Amino acid sequence: DGSLGLRWTQADFDASSWTQAPTGVGWETNGGALEPLIKTNISAQLRSINGGAYFRWEFDFNNADAVNAATLNVQSDDGFIAYLNGIEIGRLNAPNPAAWNSNADGSESDNAVVAGVQIDVSANKDGFRNGTNVLAIHAMNSSTGGSDFLIRAGLDINETIVPNPLVLNESQTFTARVRVGDFWGAPVVQSYAVGTTPATAANLMVSEIMYH
Repeated sequence: DGSLGLRWTQADFDASSWTQAPTGVGWETNGGALEPLIKTNISAQLRSINGGAYFRWEFDFNNADAVNAATLNVQSDDGFIAYLNGIEIGRLNAPNPAAWNSNADGSESDNAVVAGVQIDVSANKDGFRNGTNVLAIHAMNSSTGGSDFLIRAGLDINETIVPNPLVLNESQTFTARVRVGDFWGAPVVQSYAVGTTPATAANLMVSEIMYH
């Protein structure tokens, strides 16, 4: 409700009392185009009661300093405002300003809803943080008693992953194979010497030669 302000969009907001449910969330008439996308029906909780609702998707992420780009993907009937850790990153058909009980100020065709919207949010990549993050969305219907409603959302993150080095404390022999799809490459065996002095012209002496 209005007493929450925007605190509910923050990653450290205590949402333990909120209902957890599979996404997508909403309702649709029997046989409607959005019906296959809806996993949690909230018609009894929202329809003819309020113009919209708040939703949170928490996720762990531990590479915040290496984000190259990010895309917000949303299927929404009819409008939304999206936040990443409290920072607005995208909106569609949303009034400005939007109150907790606002309706969307536009609507989308079912085909457009199914196709979804993709918003480049790379300008907000500094909003990611190591640890718990939250994608928070204020989803709105164009009318309080609308015949359908849907919100599904996610983030695609392009990141640079630097492999962690394998530190050897003693000499070891490794066997490795490469997997591509369902196919494995041939084994490769490699030995590594640790704690020994490499052979050089100064410390290597040939004392005997065998020949035939």
